[in-house]
Amino acid sequence: NRFGEFGIAEKKVSGTALQKHFSSAQQFFDQLKAGEPRAKSSMDEFILDLSLIIANNVNLLNPAKVILGGGLANSLHPYLEAIKNEVEHLTPVPCDIELSSLGENAAAFGAAAHALTRIGKLSL
Repeated sequence: NRFGEFGIAEKKVSGTALQKHFSSAQQFFDQLKAGEPRAKSSMDEFILDLSLIIANNVNLLNPAKVILGGGLANSLHPYLEAIKNEVEHLTPVPCDIELSSLGENAAAFGAAAHALTRIGKLSL
């Protein structure tokens, strides 16, 4: 992956990125839970990449909160503190980081809310 390519964040911090060396996401998380070194190394790299992306966005946009969503968010609970600590180490700008409870549907709900707001059918 090179910077300048389309979708670089997706290639680095997605379920697909985590399972690139495994036959499935389930196999990855099973091996991670069992303490398999390759799975642990992949998760450590994922946490660093995600933390860098979050820290860069926090530095640029100064949001009060970052909410991580998508199908992978449900699996990140055990790693949330490590992500928060790494982001805190990378930026002096304080920011809350949470996991969405909407799972894989987060983007669809956000798009629907945005569309309804734009046409005046929803007030946020």
